[in-house]
Amino acid sequence: MRPKNVSKIHTAGFGFLMEIYGTRLSDPPAHLRLIRENSMKITRVAIHEIEKESGKIGATLDSYDTTIDNTDHRVVKLMTELNNRYKNRSETYGVFDKANPTEFHKGFENYYKTKTEDSFIVFSKNAAEDLRVRIDTNAPAKGGYLIFAHYEQNRKFVGVFLVRNTTGLSFKKNNKAQKFDIDNVQHIDFENLAMACRISVDSYRKSEIRYLSFINKKGDEMSQYFTRWISSTDTETNESDTNLLLDLLHKVPTPHDPETNKPIDRIEFLDKVYSAIKSSPGRIVNIKTLSEMFYDNSDFLSTNIATFGISINGEFKAHPKVMKKFIQVRAKADSIELSFPHTAFRTLVRIDQKDKTQIIIKSAKLAHQIEELINSEE
Repeated sequence: MRPKNVSKIHTAGFGFLMEIYGTRLSDPPAHLRLIRENSMKITRVAIHEIEKESGKIGATLDSYDTTIDNTDHRVVKLMTELNNRYKNRSETYGVFDKANPTEFHKGFENYYKTKTEDSFIVFSKNAAEDLRVRIDTNAPAKGGYLIFAHYEQNRKFVGVFLVRNTTGLSFKKNNKAQKFDIDNVQHIDFENLAMACRISVDSYRKSEIRYLSFINKKGDEMSQYFTRWISSTDTETNESDTNLLLDLLHKVPTPHDPETNKPIDRIEFLDKVYSAIKSSPGRIVNIKTLSEMFYDNSDFLSTNIATFGISINGEFKAHPKVMKKFIQVRAKADSIELSFPHTAFRTLVRIDQKDKTQIIIKSAKLAHQIEELINSEE
């Protein structure tokens, strides 16, 4: 895992991490640092490393009794990048499995109650050691750097990110030979964030059913251990996810019509989404695919999900009953035709419970429009 001739992580461990990954930067201007710090507020960060090669048995842990400097602009840059990568991936939601608590679960609960630096370090070290034990005898599993963080960006989170290094290329000026050489450099592999999870602190405090989320890389042997390690169990239903999608689509700007270059009507937009989901195999909704289909940007909906604080799974099966809310209620009888969105039923349009042959529509604008039309015919 570690490049040769580089010392282990120590109290200033972040300097080591940034050095081996080739991201050591000069200090940015003060006004840029202020913008970063305002958008990303960091309480604590601890880094540990599980050293294990894929295909071999045996894992070791390098862990330390200190957190890193959360005011360092490089720490802010690291956490901002990790959080941005996380929120643009498909998340799975759940809660802690209280019947099968793990060191991660118990350590987080203790830190949540005490909120001290000591309890944060104990939480991160014990959880990291537990993961090491779990993968120690599994040959295909691969180690990496575990970054534990308590931070705030739009919402407060406690998260853990498993990252690895990758090799890239860089230019190096060779003054003696009067040419540029190409060097191998190691850097953080943000593109392939291996696994991560986040706990929404406020949602956890309110005992909401969507406080724990995680992502994992399909095909990575480590992923099954990671999910068990955080002690997650699924409590979510397709019905709640479909309702959350509808809520999201009512909040985001509608796509532009390619012919007029103007935003399409909300009702038309929802109708198009309904048709797209209904025609998809098994009515499977993938947020990134849906975003690409309607906005030509696979991250558009994910970004808005984070902005609005909506906890929705990245992929789920659309619930047929909820899907009806996406389209207009249309009815025609006795030479009368009605068309209105599902959201208007019982608020603007309702059936009289005493006389179910009567439909009551509460709309001053509609009444005025009908009256004007009738009067204009006289």
